[in-house]
Amino acid sequence: MIKKKKFSLTLINSLSIIIFLIVVSFGISIWAYFSTEKVLNHNLKQYFNQTQNLTKIIVSNEKKSLDEITFKISKILSKVDEAKSSIERLISDSISTDQVDLLYLEKDKEIIDFSNSLFDTDYIIKQISKKRVKEGNIFLIIENKGEKFLILLSSKKIINQETGRVNAKLYAGKIINDNFSIVSNIKENASLVDVFVYHDDYLIATTAKNELTNIESLKNKEIIKNDDKIY
Repeated sequence: MIKKKKFSLTLINSLSIIIFLIVVSFGISIWAYFSTEKVLNHNLKQYFNQTQNLTKIIVSNEKKSLDEITFKISKILSKVDEAKSSIERLISDSISTDQVDLLYLEKDKEIIDFSNSLFDTDYIIKQISKKRVKEGNIFLIIENKGEKFLILLSSKKIINQETGRVNAKLYAGKIINDNFSIVSNIKENASLVDVFVYHDDYLIATTAKNELTNIESLKNKEIIKNDDKIY
């Protein structure tokens, strides 16, 4: 005959309490983990939203600055109808041409280029002309020999104050590829490690030494955690 072991009620109660505490502790741990992750993700999204808003403000200020340049020059040129050399002198007297990469007039289907840039402005201007840009400011992409240029462009009509006739159209632009101050401004004001500006897979501008190697993994995702960095 086999005797069944009997467990005391105290032992059963103790085991029940221990199991209950283990289950409760595990549940609390899981809840705390997901709650903490939820709070962190919320804070990250809030931070990135603030960074996005700050970036919009900086870009908006760049647009306003460019609009002020075109407005100032257009007001001066609307009062004159002189030779190219005289117009160039008036422009150089009114602003520093170092503020912009592109500066030109379209007059009677002729392009008068006042740009002071190391880029191939002749080609870029021809490509812009093909796009029939409306008055105001826009971002546009120009490609040349496999290289992409992101350009912030502002345009203004030159109207003769006496006749009301449109004499010409003025264009002023900044090539973001060469404009380190914009990305640097975003980096410093948003307290970021680095800033990257991409168009599709093409790196336009960055404050980093190298471009991203995992650009594909960043597409169509809000937040990516990679090693010790958050994108």
